[in-house]
Amino acid sequence: MENKYILIKEIAEDFVFQTYNNEIPDGYCFSLCYPLSILFSLMEIEHEITIGKSRKNNIEVSHFWITFDNNGIILDPAIKQFNQNESSVYLGDIQKNETTNRYIKIENNGDEIFPNIYKLWADLLYQHKHRIPLPIDLEKKLITLNVTASQVLFYYINKLALKEMLLKSKYGLSYFKPISFVFKQKNLVDEILISLNQTSLKYKDEIIELGIIP
Repeated sequence: MENKYILIKEIAEDFVFQTYNNEIPDGYCFSLCYPLSILFSLMEIEHEITIGKSRKNNIEVSHFWITFDNNGIILDPAIKQFNQNESSVYLGDIQKNETTNRYIKIENNGDEIFPNIYKLWADLLYQHKHRIPLPIDLEKKLITLNVTASQVLFYYINKLALKEMLLKSKYGLSYFKPISFVFKQKNLVDEILISLNQTSLKYKDEIIELGIIP
């Protein structure tokens, strides 16, 4: 495996472990792919978030994964939701894994679909009233997951000295704005802290500052 892919897999496995440990990542796929995509963009690794679908419990559901090239190499950090016997992260040919070879890519323009996906993701964090609310326990769980993922992402941005690139990245800053909003809502932060260690919010103040950038 190329050095690039060895590094990608190491980062993704650590990212997943720090974000949700050994839980089954049911419904986590976009919340994991999005921050990983930002990190790969800042690292100047060519890729795209792929929007598709698969079957789970005989029901067709939306799914997201990351595609790296035209040879079918993908990264799926939420593969265990479809098969609990899989490793936490799959990196390889989409056709050479019994789980991923059932994924179906939606052949639409991702640039047109992504803003709608982003809006659904951000509306939860902004707690917009016009959306259809999820069960309260699920909402808290997803908000906590996204906050945790943001902390892991910021850790890697610091570790790889990518902060200056982040400040120039509209894509990256758009991710941190809804997270910044969460951190400014004391009631949400208090609820998150019930599930997290205090140290897990070590980048809170820096992320709030990112949310101010136009």
